[in-house]
Amino acid sequence: MSQAGISSIRGVVPPFGPVSTLTGNTGGAVPPDGANNINVVGAGEISVAGNPGTHTLTISYQSAANQIFFSAFKSATTANATGDSTTAVVVFDSAAFNVGAAYNTGTGIFTAPANGLYAFYSAITITNVGPAHNALEIAFTGSAEDINGITLNPGVCFSPILSDSLSQSLSTVVQMSAGDTMKIDVTASGSTKTIGIYGAALPGYLTWFRGYRIA
Repeated sequence: MSQAGISSIRGVVPPFGPVSTLTGNTGGAVPPDGANNINVVGAGEISVAGNPGTHTLTISYQSAANQIFFSAFKSATTANATGDSTTAVVVFDSAAFNVGAAYNTGTGIFTAPANGLYAFYSAITITNVGPAHNALEIAFTGSAEDINGITLNPGVCFSPILSDSLSQSLSTVVQMSAGDTMKIDVTASGSTKTIGIYGAALPGYLTWFRGYRIA
């Protein structure tokens, strides 16, 4: 659309989106610069194609590409996953939502679709812990960097009342490049491979993984 006298646009969203092209009126000055320019003020989800001073800018609303957030949970228990120093990747096989499709419910791996700052949260419940299991690490593990999570002695922390179980939560914020990955590993040692990673269907799930792109 052709507009005379347009000097700025703030927070371009529909009806200006998803894509609008604004053209300066060459027959008259556009204040305040007097050069028929269209000056766009915006950030984040607003993409501008063109250069000030050429009379035309294309403004795109990019929310679908930038919005990344997911919430996934483990729907069934994996028995005998660790306990003998085996490292188990936790696969949260069911997604409550997965905007941007960056989390893979088949592998348990989140892959960053774009450069940015990402926040992750998780809670892990393990079962069949024995007194001889003397070390447990639950960690965010990334392709760009490893982020240690929680280390403790499960043999003195577990609850015999609740199927010899133990629950822990963890969180992190990490800078990621497009293609970087994030997953959660569980490693227990000190005894035999009897520790399971608990899972349950809605509404009683206790093992979950959530994340979103901050900026």
